[in-house]
Parts: sequence; C-alpha cells; structure tokens
Amino acid sequence: MLTSGIGIAVCISSTYCFSIFSNSLKSDYNLGQDDITTISTIGTACGLFSMPAGIMFDYVGPQVVLFLATMIMGMGYLLWMLAFSGVINGGLILFCIANSCGCGVVNTCILNFPLLRGSVVVLQKTFMGLGSTIIATCFIAFFQSTLQHFAMFMLIVVLAFGLCGTFVISLPRYYVTSLSKRKMTQVEIQNSKQSFDDFCQIPASTRRLKYGFFLLGVNMVFLTSYNIVAAYSDLSSQATKACATVAIVLLVGFVGLPLLPSEHNDARLNEHESGVLLNLDRKVVSIPQFKTSFSQNLRRPFLWCLVWTTFCNIGTGVVIVSNSAQIYRAINDNEFNVSTNALIIALMGVASALARVIIGSTDMWFERRRREAVEVLSVPLLTTLYPVSSVVAVIGATLLLVLPASALLLPFVLLSMSYGFIWATTALCTRLMFSKDIGKHYNFGFLSAVASTICLNRFLFGELYDQEAHSQGIYPFCSGVACIRTTMLVIIALNSTAVFTALYVHKTFKKHCSDELEKSSTEES
Repeated sequence: MLTSGIGIAVCISSTYCFSIFSNSLKSDYNLGQDDITTISTIGTACGLFSMPAGIMFDYVGPQVVLFLATMIMGMGYLLWMLAFSGVINGGLILFCIANSCGCGVVNTCILNFPLLRGSVVVLQKTFMGLGSTIIATCFIAFFQSTLQHFAMFMLIVVLAFGLCGTFVISLPRYYVTSLSKRKMTQVEIQNSKQSFDDFCQIPASTRRLKYGFFLLGVNMVFLTSYNIVAAYSDLSSQATKACATVAIVLLVGFVGLPLLPSEHNDARLNEHESGVLLNLDRKVVSIPQFKTSFSQNLRRPFLWCLVWTTFCNIGTGVVIVSNSAQIYRAINDNEFNVSTNALIIALMGVASALARVIIGSTDMWFERRRREAVEVLSVPLLTTLYPVSSVVAVIGATLLLVLPASALLLPFVLLSMSYGFIWATTALCTRLMFSKDIGKHYNFGFLSAVASTICLNRFLFGELYDQEAHSQGIYPFCSGVACIRTTMLVIIALNSTAVFTALYVHKTFKKHCSDELEKSSTEES
C-alpha cells in the first residue's frame, strides 16, 4: 500500500509542474498571463475541491475514490496529448479542462500505520513535492521539444500507479465506513473498532522502513546535486538523459519495500494470528481526540481557524508554484533562461519534499517520546508546528521583494517549504485531532484553498501582473518587482493573520487534551 501510495504521490505532484511548459503555451498558442493564470487556477481549484472525495472516502472507502481519480487524471493527460499532437485544437477552454484533473491516498496509509504516521508522510507525502523534481528532470532530458510525448508518458504513469493503488490500497479493519456499518451488527462494529489495539501492538518492519528512508535520502541528494550542476554547467544531451534515467531507476527502487523480507519471525506472526496480542512493556498514554462529528465541529471556531490557515497557506503556495516562471522572469528584468527556470522548479520540489520530511520525522520523534512518557502532555503535540508554515511564508514573500534576481533561489525555496509544511501538518494534525469523519475534516479545509486559489492566483496575481505588463507595453510579459509587489504584500498580510489562527488551533487542542486527561484522572481516583 505504501509503495503504491508513493507512485500515486508522484502522479499528483505532476500538477505542480505546470510552469515547465507554461512559457510554451504563451509562445505557441498566443496566450496571455491572464489566460495562463486562468488555466492554472481552474486546474488547481478542481484538484483542491476534494470534499466530495472526502465524503465518498468516509462512505465507501478509498478504492472507488482512487479509481475515479485515476480516470479523471488520465483523461486530462489524454487531452493534453491530443492537443499537443494537433489532433484537436488547443486553446484556453481545452487547456482549462485538461488541467482540471487530479486526488490522493495519504489518509488511508496513515490509518494503516497509526503509530508511524510520520513514516507515511516522510515516505509518501514527500513525493508530492519531490515527484515534481523527478518529472521536471525527465522533461528536460526527454520531452523538452515534444510536449505530446511528455503527456503520453504521464498518461501511462498515471494509469499504471493509479490502477495498482485501486487494487492494493484498503482501509484497516478498525476504521469502518458508513456503507459497511449498514451491513454489520453493533457487536461486529464494536469488534472492528477494538482491533485498533492490534495495530498498536504489532510493529511495522523497521528493515523495510529503513530501506525506504535510505532510498529517499539518495533520491533527494541525487536530484538536488544533478539540478544544481545542470543549471550552472553545459551538460551533454547524453549526460542529461543518463541522469534522468538514474532518477527513474531510484524511484522504481521503492518497489523493493514490500519485497524485502521482514525481520519479524514466523513465531511472532503465528502468535498474533492465533489471537494472542504481542505484549507491550507498558501501557501507552493515548492522546485524547475530539469525538465530535464533522457537522458538530462546523459550529465551532476551532474548525474555521483551521480553514483560514489553509486558505492563506495553500493560496500562497499555489501562487508561487503556478507562477514561478513568470515571477522569475519579471524579477530578472524580462530575461528568461530555460535551465535556470528548470533549476528553480526542481529545487522548489526538493524544498517542499524536505519540509514534509521535517514534519514527518518530528512526528516520529514525538510519537517515540510519547510512548516513553508517563503523561501525554509531557512531550510537545504536533500541533505545535502548525504555525510554522505561515511564519516561513511571511519570510519568503518578504525576501522575494527585496532580494536581487541572482539570489531568487532562497525565497523560492522558503515559500516551497512553507507549502510542504502545510500539506504535511494538515494531514498529520487532522488524524491526530479528530476521531470521526476524517475524510470530511481533512478535505473541508481545502474548500477554502479552492477559494484562495481563485482569489489570490487568478484575480490578484493574474490581474495585477497583466495590468503592469500593459502599462509597460510588453504584454504578455512583465519586467521588474512592480509586477508582483502588491501580490506579495497581500500574501504577507494574510499569512501574518494565519500565524495567530494556527496558534489558536494548537492552544485549543492542547487545552482539550489537558481537560480530558484531568477528567480521566478524576474518574479513576
């Protein structure tokens, strides 16, 4: 399941690669920046409009969601391929439809690894950032002048990983869907939920996880080194293709995760299968979760602070990811270098991946500390890190306004890390805080991300960029910091408020944990 999830994460990350051919859409199809932002906004908004998928996830499970997502995303790449091949006429409406396709499985894998949520984020969700770097590397090596072949390649990849995940990924026994509940007795439902203890007492194979972490580290080091070298030296076509091939081989290496033998011996596994649970050295103190339903939480400010934080953070990330090529060109006085643009996109993917690794690793450390602690609040809660994304976004946007073109990598890296932080913390904190309606809670926040994508990307960045471009007389391009100044100032203001809403979320959940633990202690005494 985790291996399939990694492949699907790479497919989803391709939606962050729009900038690698957005410049070609301008030159080949005579599209302006308002058209480009319309295409990227519609695509991103449709991808983030995942609330129906969340409802379907809670009702029937992940298989139906994955199959539909695979078909929709595959249709998108099929349309790109037909348009780039000249079979159908490419234009604004067609590209909007083609770019509106995309979906994920991280919640399912987190549910299957309740004690190793951080491992799932490190190994799977990291590739929603790092995957874009792999795809950009392959694009530069093999598909730079043949966009139709790139679309065909991505179509094959999406169908392969998506259909594999559809058949492999499933929910654990303790998480009962609404449809399953209708077919089960109360005793069966209760027995299923009690099987959560099994998942807490049977460890995952550390040998396989260590292999995955090692391979992830090799991927990150190789991709970062290669893209820096490629940007500042004139690599031959053969060398570029060889390095891209290595990147593909390293990704395929994750197939070894389920193939490696587990270190758990047959005796221990047979002991569990016979109904005897593995003994723990001591009882682990659980973190009290909110037991209220999604509809009940809609009436609480806590959930709306989550929504506002997501609005600001995701909206900022979308503006940067979707328009990195235009921002780079504007700050660089309308000078555009394909290699530099590819380097920016590649390092942004690595930065986003690194942020997810940091959050996932921190959660693993917190979980290990919690299992050793006498009281749950004696170690920090993961929600402590929830404001980090907003703080990093403020710093990155500020640097983008004041640094020269030669130092652009730093703000792009920081803003991409902010984007990675919010995706990772949202996935982990949602699972940490809520015990009911996980799919609805997780995807509800992204409804606000749809709104922020439309507001910040299309009607803020796109409109202001075009206004400045027309005033300079060089439309559809723009030159100078003036092209992005107002947008960045708005982003700084929004994320400054998000720091406080994120802190409110942490404080509220910490107080809830403290109250519940105090109540439990009183009842026991």
